[in-house]
Amino acid sequence: HHLSGVAAAEAAHTLWSYNRQNYLFDAKLRLKSSFQSQFINIKRCKLFRQDIRDLAKMAIHRVDNTRIVTVMKLGFVVKTLFHFKRIDRGLPKLTLEEFYMSMMLTAHLLTSFLFLTASMCFSMEGMIMAQALMVKVLLRVTRIPIPTARDIYECVTKAADFEVDLPSAFRVPWLNRPHGD
Repeated sequence: HHLSGVAAAEAAHTLWSYNRQNYLFDAKLRLKSSFQSQFINIKRCKLFRQDIRDLAKMAIHRVDNTRIVTVMKLGFVVKTLFHFKRIDRGLPKLTLEEFYMSMMLTAHLLTSFLFLTASMCFSMEGMIMAQALMVKVLLRVTRIPIPTARDIYECVTKAADFEVDLPSAFRVPWLNRPHGD
């Protein structure tokens, strides 16, 4: 009886040690898995943030290109408006139809000037809005996830948890599945 009790105690100790070693090994893997998950979330958030920056940059670039073309058109309108003269000496006086056409051209150029100036103002406003929206989204929506103290605490595996779960502590490898699976 004494030998069978010693053999049973030795077998129980061996099972306990083997399963505890596996539990602690699995604990390291769970910790690495949790850290990897946090790392992936941070990388994912960084990709979202870069996408937002790229979209804002693209919008600002497009508006900037449009503004350049608008400035060139505005310059053409101003040059045409102020350099179009029909008051040279020696030319015959304008007929009524020519006078009306001249007034319509002047009205057209002034309207173009107003629309192009409005376009300049809207493009500047668009650039400011794209920049402001990018900052707002970066600061409020896509914050980089920082693990809380609770997240970190949940990653920690305590050996005492193993000692409480007796079915897993004394399971026979390859015969019993681990408790909880």
